[in-house]
Amino acid sequence: MLLTVNTDKPPVPSSIGVAYFDKLEDIWDTDKWDKWYSELDNHKIDLLRDPSHQVEVGAVPVKTKFGWLLVHSYTRDYFTPNKKFGIEAALLGSNDLQKIIARTEESLLAPKEQYELFGEVPYTIFPSGSVVSGDELYVYYGAADTVSAVASVNLNALTNDMIASSKSVEQIKNEQVRLTRYSKNPIISPIKSHDWESKYTLNAAAIYLEGKTHILYRAQGKSGVSTLGYASAKDGVEIDERIDTPVYKPRIDAEVDGCEDARITKIEDTLYLFYTAFKNGMTHIAISTISVSDFLQKNWEWSAPVIISPTELNDKNACVVSEKINGKYIIFHRTNHRIWIAEEENLDFTDGRWIQGNILFEPDDGKWYSEKVGIAAPPIKTTDGWLLIFHGLSKSDGKYRLGAMLLDLKKPLVITDLLDYPILEPEAPYEKSGFRPDTVFSCGAVVIKDDLFVYYGAGDSTVAVASVSLEKLLDALKNSPYKS
Repeated sequence: MLLTVNTDKPPVPSSIGVAYFDKLEDIWDTDKWDKWYSELDNHKIDLLRDPSHQVEVGAVPVKTKFGWLLVHSYTRDYFTPNKKFGIEAALLGSNDLQKIIARTEESLLAPKEQYELFGEVPYTIFPSGSVVSGDELYVYYGAADTVSAVASVNLNALTNDMIASSKSVEQIKNEQVRLTRYSKNPIISPIKSHDWESKYTLNAAAIYLEGKTHILYRAQGKSGVSTLGYASAKDGVEIDERIDTPVYKPRIDAEVDGCEDARITKIEDTLYLFYTAFKNGMTHIAISTISVSDFLQKNWEWSAPVIISPTELNDKNACVVSEKINGKYIIFHRTNHRIWIAEEENLDFTDGRWIQGNILFEPDDGKWYSEKVGIAAPPIKTTDGWLLIFHGLSKSDGKYRLGAMLLDLKKPLVITDLLDYPILEPEAPYEKSGFRPDTVFSCGAVVIKDDLFVYYGAGDSTVAVASVSLEKLLDALKNSPYKS
């Protein structure tokens, strides 16, 4: 028998347990149950990833060639108002139900349809039955505690993918090319005595000029208004200079509540700063420039900021590519949770025009970037294509991760290669805590010699850095199974 234990006893997390009986009537033997509960830890199936989550038995297990397939409920942040319901699956041993052979890492199904979002208990799905018919597994579930619904998946495809993913986690993860964190992270933290950066330092732009990395990081103090601070590192990791006052502050009404998440690009002798202008909950793309010489001499003579995205839309995560492509400037930005590319004849937006563009990349329900995607650093030109680091937000676990893709050098709307796994995900204590736990969010990267250094906000509270061999990352991308 499979059963869910401690379903609603906060802060005690739920668990799924296995109970064995020699005779059917033993199910009603209270002495056996008392003994079973006293030894509960010996009977659990270890499916709970975090004590703040909730796991519950769903459908009766289905026998497969790999083992017993258990379709179950998995709810993240269960003890909060923002519960995230999902349906997952686990393959359990044929002769040992406590042995987890494989499991899904993302939800097979999350609330999305109208009948799942609205009802007696909104945004709720809960599996209760499954049937195999032909090659299909049909899962029956309650939607919003109001109606019954059914969803299906090819059984062989599901179990094969689960086995492959399980092997990947256990055997191949160490072979995957990922970023390596700097051992002394975080490299920039709030300074309590500086009112403007006393609470958070995060999401840094970066550019490599004259033998050092120049970092423009977002800072917040008691006022909550974001400004930009400056720091530098000759070796890319060890901060050797940090200025005591902001080098960029809000100057126009559209950014009165902050200048956020800057990205910086060098085109000839000018640096182009793209950032998010924030006011009254609305986000727009702003652009300002400074000469390379003024920047290096720390004469912060920035040009007047100009808003370049429509005022009625939220838009952010923008940058310009470091050179024209087919005679056009290429601007990346994010609206509607997708990465867009706009082509512009020039970068003078004082005529009041807005950027538009086409969608390059969008969330995928079956991936770790199922909720939102956006660029990280401005793309880096390589012989293999434009290297674009991007961020993704998962709707199932609420984590921000970083991924990598290659774009065609002459057709940047064409993704030629894409890694199917994140190159950085929240694991370190400073990434799993902070203002927004479980967040790694990058706005800048540089190449120093043969290595790529990625600067990122950790937990929306500090700045950290991680690196990887550029050659190894490009090789991994070129060998990825992605097909454009």
